Amino acid sequence: MRVNNLLIFYLILTSLCAKAAKIEDAYEALGVYDYFKAKKLFYTELNKNHKAAAAFGLAIIYNRHDNPFFNTDSASKYITLSGNYFKTSRRKEAYSGFQIDSLGILAKADSIAQRSLLKASKTNTAKGYEQFLMVNSYAGFQQKFEALYLRDELSYKTNLTYNVSDSTKATMLRFPESYFYKEYLTLYDKQVFEEQTPLKNSEQYNAFINKFPKNKFVGEAQDELFEIYRKNNDLQGLDFYVTNYKNSHFINEAWKLLYALTVKSYNNVELQSFVQNYPDFPFKASINKEIELNNKILITAKDSDYVGFIDTSGKYLIPPVYDEATIFKEGLAVVSKNDSVFFINKENQNVFNAFYNDAFTFVNGNAPVNINTQWFLINRQGQRSAGPFEDLSEQSENIYIVKVNNKYGAMDVYGNSIIPAQYDRLGDFKNGFAYYLNNGLYGFVNKNGLASKANYQWISDFDENKIAIIKLNNLFGLVNENDSIILQPQYDLVLKAENTIFITVKNNKYGFYSGKGCFISDIDFDFKKELPASYYTNGKLFKLCKKNKQALMDINGRVSIDYDAYEEVNFAQNNLIHIKRKNKHGFVDRKLNIVIPPKYNSATDFNDGLSICTLKLETFLIDTKGVIQYKSKGTITSLTTNCFLIKDEEGNKVLDKKSGTLYNKVEAWQISPEGYLILGLENKMKIILKL
Repeated sequence: MRVNNLLIFYLILTSLCAKAAKIEDAYEALGVYDYFKAKKLFYTELNKNHKAAAAFGLAIIYNRHDNPFFNTDSASKYITLSGNYFKTSRRKEAYSGFQIDSLGILAKADSIAQRSLLKASKTNTAKGYEQFLMVNSYAGFQQKFEALYLRDELSYKTNLTYNVSDSTKATMLRFPESYFYKEYLTLYDKQVFEEQTPLKNSEQYNAFINKFPKNKFVGEAQDELFEIYRKNNDLQGLDFYVTNYKNSHFINEAWKLLYALTVKSYNNVELQSFVQNYPDFPFKASINKEIELNNKILITAKDSDYVGFIDTSGKYLIPPVYDEATIFKEGLAVVSKNDSVFFINKENQNVFNAFYNDAFTFVNGNAPVNINTQWFLINRQGQRSAGPFEDLSEQSENIYIVKVNNKYGAMDVYGNSIIPAQYDRLGDFKNGFAYYLNNGLYGFVNKNGLASKANYQWISDFDENKIAIIKLNNLFGLVNENDSIILQPQYDLVLKAENTIFITVKNNKYGFYSGKGCFISDIDFDFKKELPASYYTNGKLFKLCKKNKQALMDINGRVSIDYDAYEEVNFAQNNLIHIKRKNKHGFVDRKLNIVIPPKYNSATDFNDGLSICTLKLETFLIDTKGVIQYKSKGTITSLTTNCFLIKDEEGNKVLDKKSGTLYNKVEAWQISPEGYLILGLENKMKIILKL
């Protein structure tokens, strides 16, 4: 019996040695690059006792590119099998210099994963990165992070392109661990908002706010709703707004507008009735005073380098003692005197009894002030409502750009943070977007903080059609609000013109491109960089310049005025086209019929039915029929649409064409920011003309 047991033990030991010999033979073959033999032996051992070592060997073969078996996916598969087998057996093995243990497997997995990730990055698809993650479970943290990030970035951009909430929600459910999950939440809320309010009317905005009270765009819906009520002067809508949206951005503005639309005569009965009907009105105490001061019309006027305020009769109600002054906004103006800045009301009182280094006017009940080099927001009581900030811009689209800890962010006019201070530079918001600069590259961000990646050398403001000019590799192109390039950056210059038109320049030749996605003309015309975009197009017609000749083309590419017709041709104003022939100026109608013969030495385009022309030593003011409205042996200059300055041997005169009045002996003139032309006569009398 003992002999039999020894025999059995011997047979088992012999079998194990034989098996070990096979795995050793496989690694010896691998060591001398006999891949065919090694591969065959490794496959034989996969179903036996050396599974981890066999799979490890196969992973090496498939990972090497010096043999016909090179296959990154297979290498990933077998290094994963090796790791899984090793977890089960925990058997450490070493053959011909190859170490099969946890460290060895992880090291080889890292090497294989690196090559697999490189392969996935070349195809650069979300599916490719997903496949990488599935077959490279033993990849290193950094590799998995990079694959996950790239997969999530591509998926996010795809959802931006689709711009459908159901698709975004499905992606969020599929990838709840996405690095862009917060961005997905914002994007999803934006898509729901846009899908629920396609008509952008008050009914849809109110329904959206009621149905999705936690949506991030509820505030924007309230803002849009207020704008509808404001534009329509909708009393019923404003009443509903102040009752139901007490925390909205524009609640105070809504109250003020409701008050302004309700109170008409400003008598005590009407004011008391308003307060009785609206007991929550936040400005009860100041109603009478506000009405009294708001009824005063004060006009900014300058006298001997100092600024004051006059009434419509030209009398100074606030004497000209200030170095600078703004117009009155929300009942207050910012003035400066002897390097001190403060706020005055229409009675010339320093309302806060405080002085600042700098200040901007009030917007929606708050104003920025600079105190000892720091910026704050103050309310109408002069109290600080936000700050401090290292720097602060003037508001644009009801947003301030602020600087905190040497980084830039944004806040609304109430001091609420919209974008955290995280950028090296942040531009003013224009048409809902602002550029930002980080690490020397430009991107853009919207008012909700949703930012594109910083990819560009430079980016312009976005226009009204949500298109911006970009610079990349020192060439210019166009990008839209979704960060999709709509015109590849391959031009020396791109200029914004009217409507959706852009001027593209290449090798000193220009052409016209529509922001809707197509070229209107070839790039084939002589470009002069000193001329503005308005010289080349008004958005409807296009000037074609070649060899000092000019032609006009319409939006459909039809040449309406050919090169040889005139020496110069401008765009139609008041239905007349200003032309130049044989060095003389005249006007034709849209059918090219001569209306005013080319006889003048110079002429301006028509503005509100009038043109200034010269002939010999006289200057004329003519109407669209060529009838002379006024002539002078001196010069005529347009001050405003209806007012003209005439300088001749009798002195200075101003003609108000609207009323037909001629003012003589004019010594000075200025246009106030409130929209008045102020004339100072020799007798010190002031004439105030509303523009």
